[in-house]
Amino acid sequence: MAKTILRKLTYLLIFMLLAPTANAQFTRGVQMNFGKNRVQYNDFLWTFYRFKNFDTYFYLGGQELAVYTGRTADADIAEIEKLFDYRINGRFQFIIYNRLTDLKQTNIGLEGEEQNTNTGGLTRIVGNKILIYFDGDYRHFSEQIRAGVAQVMVNQLMYGGSIKDRLQASVLLNLPEWYVNGLIAYVSKGWTPEEDSKMRDAILGKHYRNFDNLTGQAAEFAGMSLWNYIVETYGKTSVSNLLYMTRINRNIENGFIYVLGVPLKEVRKNWIQYYQNMYVEDDKNRKLPDGAPVYVLKKQNRYLSQVRVSPDGNQIAYVTNDLGKYKIWLYDVRTKKRKKIAKGGYKSVNQAMDLSYPTLAWHPSGRYLSAIKEKKGKLWLDYYTFGKKTKRESNKFFYFDKVLDFSYNSSGSEIVLSAVQKGQSDLYSFSPRTKTYTQLTKDRWDDLSPKFVMDDRYIIFSSTRTEDTLRPTPIRQADELEIPQSSDVFLYDYMNKSAQLLQLTNTYGINETEPIQLDSSHFSYLSDENGIKNRYTATLDSAIAYIDTVIHYRYIVKSNPQSDYKRNVLQHDLSSKGTKYAELFHLNSRYQIFLNTAPSSSSVLTEPLKIRAYALRILELPHLKKKNRRVDPT
Repeated sequence: MAKTILRKLTYLLIFMLLAPTANAQFTRGVQMNFGKNRVQYNDFLWTFYRFKNFDTYFYLGGQELAVYTGRTADADIAEIEKLFDYRINGRFQFIIYNRLTDLKQTNIGLEGEEQNTNTGGLTRIVGNKILIYFDGDYRHFSEQIRAGVAQVMVNQLMYGGSIKDRLQASVLLNLPEWYVNGLIAYVSKGWTPEEDSKMRDAILGKHYRNFDNLTGQAAEFAGMSLWNYIVETYGKTSVSNLLYMTRINRNIENGFIYVLGVPLKEVRKNWIQYYQNMYVEDDKNRKLPDGAPVYVLKKQNRYLSQVRVSPDGNQIAYVTNDLGKYKIWLYDVRTKKRKKIAKGGYKSVNQAMDLSYPTLAWHPSGRYLSAIKEKKGKLWLDYYTFGKKTKRESNKFFYFDKVLDFSYNSSGSEIVLSAVQKGQSDLYSFSPRTKTYTQLTKDRWDDLSPKFVMDDRYIIFSSTRTEDTLRPTPIRQADELEIPQSSDVFLYDYMNKSAQLLQLTNTYGINETEPIQLDSSHFSYLSDENGIKNRYTATLDSAIAYIDTVIHYRYIVKSNPQSDYKRNVLQHDLSSKGTKYAELFHLNSRYQIFLNTAPSSSSVLTEPLKIRAYALRILELPHLKKKNRRVDPT
């Protein structure tokens, strides 16, 4: 009898293990299939703020991000509801991660990922849950908020609010990627110089001959440009009308005919002609840097970044990324050969790529290349010494949540960093010898691309700040919160640790980025003033303001363009000895690196660059003009 009972229990246990219904587990509140847990390196203790229309969930170090979301999301929701002519049903839940590495550890939405949407590789949507992360730039963070809100609204508008409605609607209405993801991308960030440069390359390269065959990011970007054309040609009201008629008729083609009076095929033809008319003639009057590129990335589906020229100008270090798997390369300008010196990460079709890592910097002696990378949720500082074999020295660098950029002073004894702590990207100085750091700025503005200049007495950097005085202003203490409009170039007196900054540029709605020093009184930076990122030069001069016990000076800054290119300068770098200058472009669907003699500070264009019409319209976008009211948690 006992053996019979034991045998039955054994059979029952085997049946339960093999039964098709027993295929799930409940981990951290999320239902998922066996074997689909993501590797988690950190424990997250969540808390939340409840606002009128949404909740913001955050963990240690994310309070500022949650407050920022709470103070800006209401305005974004209202604006997108007006654009779509639709009022959202239910509450949003913003799940906020301090960095992309943390987001990649989440199990939320892991089961049935094919049913979820990953808009632009950034914002993941699970029902009304919007998963977003901070990459050190609040403008990108705002884009994720807008993308998530727009995605949830489109889902509700087209497919209904309940699961039953969505299942029924999905059978009758199947929207293509370009339609949905393109609209979300356009609503999230508008039409920027980056998108315009990509579209210029695509149109002149005739990439849209087979529109219906586009998938993934190619389909999303094509759709984004198509929605931009529709808004520019037919007005903003056409967006809500197209969405409504598409839902009513369960057919995209009928929606275009009813609203625009033109079939979709004709709209596509006009869309191509619209951009051709904009680019073909304009491209003839612009050029590229002198000579041929020293290196062209042959594979079109790879990314190239972190272009860094060695102090003597004979080598170029850079990073390639293939779906999350990165490689650090060293290219010898003299032999025209490249060598892989490191690799890391892993390929993933479903997860967003973090193109910010690893970040590179040459030691001023040229003896080694430094790289800050992420591994298992932690930061590491690696030193690569070159010879017959590349030697690597790896050091813990657990001081920050994220490092956006760094560079050495002229002696190599100090490093200046743009790093993230507690939802703020600030400037820090770090001593490799003592392993200690000092915080230089502490406010809610994004401080990026710092470099020592003027015999290491100053630090030049790009910032979204609207004032030239340093004072601690955390987001949770700010009376008013304004979404950063653009970035300017500033000088920080590192020798005297002065709270008064010297502002080299002051341009509303125009971005000046990646400043570098040409000589003692001239600085180069990138600006999208005319709608294309070009190289500009700022000349710093001084005059006596008044004399009391000492002489007081006032500074005069004059800026002039140095280039008039046909494509954006994605990155640029100058060797520390000031001999070689590198520029990175994306041309003919490939990344290309140009290397030339360093530009002379006196070689400037006497005439201002012709500003493209769309660049003027960007300044009129509502989400660039608005100021958001303060909203407190309830």
